[in-house]
Parts: sequence; structure tokens; C-alpha cells
Amino acid sequence: MTFAGDCPEGRSQDLTCAEAGDKILVDRKKFKRVCSLLLSSVDELTYARHREIFLKSLRKLFFESVGLDDSGCAQARLLLEAYSDPVFPTLAQLDSNLEEAFNLMREVNYD
Repeated sequence: MTFAGDCPEGRSQDLTCAEAGDKILVDRKKFKRVCSLLLSSVDELTYARHREIFLKSLRKLFFESVGLDDSGCAQARLLLEAYSDPVFPTLAQLDSNLEEAFNLMREVNYD
């Protein structure tokens, strides 16, 4: 390694030292965690969105159907509940993941 005035830690002959304003330094563990949180958030959001589309279609079908008797309505309600129950914990996890990712990103000094 050779030393240069603009990069006191030393550098390889074929690498240049970037100016302070051009790059930010994030440790690998934090970067991986933020990426993981963001990717799982996308998956959770997609999952919730697909459930929402299904539920809207199912509700429309049930409420526009005039042939449902009392037991049919009860079954429809149970089906709707079974499909909507997992959405709320998924959205709570999404909120938690995004909040953690945001807090990790705020810790990065990029002034």
C-alpha cells in the first residue's frame, strides 16, 4: 500500500480515494439488515394487497348474491374472517420492519 496526502490510510495503486461527499460508509451488517427489512416489507405488502383484492371480490360476490340463506351468510362471514384475519398481523409486521429500517438508516452519518 502506498500513502497519499488525500487518503492518509493508504491505498492500492489501482484504487483512488473517493472524496468525502461522494460516498457514505455503512457497515455490512447494518446494510444487510436494512435490505432484508425492505425486501420482507415488499413481500408483506404484496401479500396484504393480494388478500385485499381477494376480499373485495369475495365481499362483492356475497353481497350481490341474493340466493344466500342464513347458513350461507354465516359461512360467507366465516370465510371472510378467515381470509382477513392474517392481514392485520402482516400489516403490523410491515409497520415494525419499516420503522426498524428507517431507524437504522437514520443512524448512518451522510452529512
